[in-house]
Amino acid sequence: MGYTHYWKNDTPISADDWENSIQTIQAIIGSAEDGLLSEYGDDIDNPPLLGNSCIVFNGVGDDAHETLTITREFTDFDFCKTACKPYDRYVVAVLMALAHNCTGFSWSSDGDNEDHKEGEELFNKYK
Repeated sequence: MGYTHYWKNDTPISADDWENSIQTIQAIIGSAEDGLLSEYGDDIDNPPLLGNSCIVFNGVGDDAHETLTITREFTDFDFCKTACKPYDRYVVAVLMALAHNCTGFSWSSDGDNEDHKEGEELFNKYK
């Protein structure tokens, strides 16, 4: 199956909650020294997408796995397999930011606190 993170939005995310999250997430994504793209691959002309209605990013080259795509819409169940690749810390930090700022957003993971440590440090640095 693979190392995976799961999330849901019990209700659509409000514009205010989303904007508060995006400010934190921009700082988190902007700190990525090992590179992030909007889609799987090596095309550096596709930076992460942080928009009014979605967040989309992945690692670069061999450090990529599944693309994280989160929208403001109601989501009963969604997931992203990162295979513990370096971009996983950014996925965890983004999920933490959304859970912190957005009513009805929750997440879980195949990982434990130790697996989430780097992502939690990123989230705490920029929240």
